[in-house]
Amino acid sequence: MKPRFRQSMSWLHTWSGFVFAWLLFFIFITGTVGYFENEIDR
Repeated sequence: MKPRFRQSMSWLHTWSGFVFAWLLFFIFITGTVGYFENEIDR
């Protein structure tokens, strides 16, 4: 029981970390584009 539970939690931690990191990256990129919108339009 313990090795299987540990493996499932490891898998969950890995993939939730990937999803959270990509979400933060997307927020950072859209925020940067929004801040420099005038400079990009020129």
